Amino acid sequence: MNPRDCAGALLAALAALSGLPSSATAADWVAVPECSSLSFFATQQGARFEGRFERFEAQVTTADDGRPVEVLATIELESVSTGDEERDLTVVDVDFFNTTLYPRSMFRTDLIDARGDGYRAIADLSLRDRSRPIVFDFDWRPPLENDARARLTGQSDLKRLEFGVGQGDWQDTEWIGDEVEVRVDVCLERRAGS
Repeated sequence: MNPRDCAGALLAALAALSGLPSSATAADWVAVPECSSLSFFATQQGARFEGRFERFEAQVTTADDGRPVEVLATIELESVSTGDEERDLTVVDVDFFNTTLYPRSMFRTDLIDARGDGYRAIADLSLRDRSRPIVFDFDWRPPLENDARARLTGQSDLKRLEFGVGQGDWQDTEWIGDEVEVRVDVCLERRAGS
């Protein structure tokens, strides 16, 4: 082995031991708030309504070949908005999100597989005092030639009662349905230095 090959092998070994990518093309991407959205759809007395979270952070880590290998998000639950002031006050109260004790929700992918033109992730979602695995289907679009931003769009179907969202009488699904559809549309910029 010539000296150049030895040096390359040594650098790769050090990168593996330190947990750092061995190629400069691996990167972290962070969400840009002004062009990102996190919304959900649920039913109240059979009528569908939309809500959204105004404040959240998201990060995507990509591998050397540009594919996403990890997605992380932190959601500020108090920032929820459903277009109805009374409902907004109710959903952050003790029977629902209980933001006094649980101000944030955490999302982290455990496994990401390519599926057709997109990806399917098994992720851990923490909400209130519970953590559950969920399925998250998403598309990842790296930046175009003249664009510095990447984009992630995705969707997941949840059951609110599995996370304890809706205590006491609010467990009755005739008033508020159990199924919740979550949609994500996030634009991201490469983190400085990655």
